[in-house]
Amino acid sequence: MSTAAVHTEEDHGHHHKETFVTKYIFSQDHKMISKQYLITGLFMGIIGIAMSLLFRLQLAWPEQPFGIFEILLGKWAPDGVMDPNVYLALVTIHGTIMVEVSISQMRLQFDFVNKVNATWSEPNHEARLQQEVLGLIGVNLIYGAFYKNDEPKKLLRYLYDHIDKDAIEIDTINFKGPLFKSVDNRLMSLQLVKNGMTDAVMFNPEGNNILPARELYKKNILALRGSFRPVTLVNIDMFEKALDAFIKEPEVDENKTVVIFEITLSNLSAQGEIDEKDFMDRAKLLCSLGHTVMISNFKEYYRLVDYFSHYTKNQVGLAIGVNNFVEIFDEQYYQDLSGGILEAFGKMFYNNLKVYLYPIRNESNGTITDSNNLKLHPRMKEFYKFFKYNGKIVDIFDYEEDYLTIFSRTILKKIKENKEGWEDDLPVGIAEMIKKKEMFGYKA
Repeated sequence: MSTAAVHTEEDHGHHHKETFVTKYIFSQDHKMISKQYLITGLFMGIIGIAMSLLFRLQLAWPEQPFGIFEILLGKWAPDGVMDPNVYLALVTIHGTIMVEVSISQMRLQFDFVNKVNATWSEPNHEARLQQEVLGLIGVNLIYGAFYKNDEPKKLLRYLYDHIDKDAIEIDTINFKGPLFKSVDNRLMSLQLVKNGMTDAVMFNPEGNNILPARELYKKNILALRGSFRPVTLVNIDMFEKALDAFIKEPEVDENKTVVIFEITLSNLSAQGEIDEKDFMDRAKLLCSLGHTVMISNFKEYYRLVDYFSHYTKNQVGLAIGVNNFVEIFDEQYYQDLSGGILEAFGKMFYNNLKVYLYPIRNESNGTITDSNNLKLHPRMKEFYKFFKYNGKIVDIFDYEEDYLTIFSRTILKKIKENKEGWEDDLPVGIAEMIKKKEMFGYKA
């Protein structure tokens, strides 16, 4: 019995013994198949590189004879100088080999392994999805550049063809080149936020789009939110006094501090539509004063602070007027949160956040309202005191009292009605720009 058993095992092994051909050429093992793809790609890559060296050598010295050409190409390189048709043929077939054969073979090798392993390997699955999304957006970008270069807004929308908006976020985009010389990249940034491609975009005083991650990473951030329609002396006073207080904080390094003038998308809307000219007017005025501008989709302050926390754990400051600060304690703004206002304030004050409060003057009796006498709903008073006593709310004391009577809405009304007396309430040079470029409905 034992002999029979041994004989059976030998027969079994004999019938299933793999040969070189069955193992390495007609293999059904996915690992071996992937190696076949990789080896083929590398081999064709070497051929493509060799062709590249040949035609680039001739390209560098067009009339110079090379003995190696005569050896390798024979009659197609008379006297060692490559025939022009052979040169073009080498360029073409080199491109075909490198793209269609070499790179494609190696890509297929990785793709094959990913597809086989995706059922049990989540990281590989995620990596494959990222590759597919990047491939799709690359194809969409090439298509848009060729066929929609005269309609940049459509080009942006086409980037997401066959791609879910949750799959990728476009933080910044810059149009350059002769076909896009009339495109204002600040308007393109606005389109990114408007189309839901990103939550916030930034551009510098020169009007160039900048990457938020690069600008905000590990920085101390002071943000001022407003309509800036137009920017007034109050806005500048708030900025200057808040910045003075902010850089005096023990953990703040002035050299690693960035100041942002932020405009929310809701502030740009007029009757449900974005007024692009109005947006450009505000942006140009702020940039002319040397400020960095952010356009965001963050209606609530806690979302803005939460966005900053993705890039920095350093000190964050918000310069806010009393009226806007009181609205933060209105519970109706947080109905979409399961934790309501408690969740919102947890996100808002979780990191090193301080609010720099700019006072207002009561128009009826002339009294000044600051953090010590502002009025809140009785249910919110103790909640407010917690943040006040823990130093999260700081009053701005050295403000210009004469500026407290300046309101953007009043100035805007005077501009539209061509009334006089609004120029002195704006920073130096702003009134001249408004008149020269007929901003905000001004008519000369």
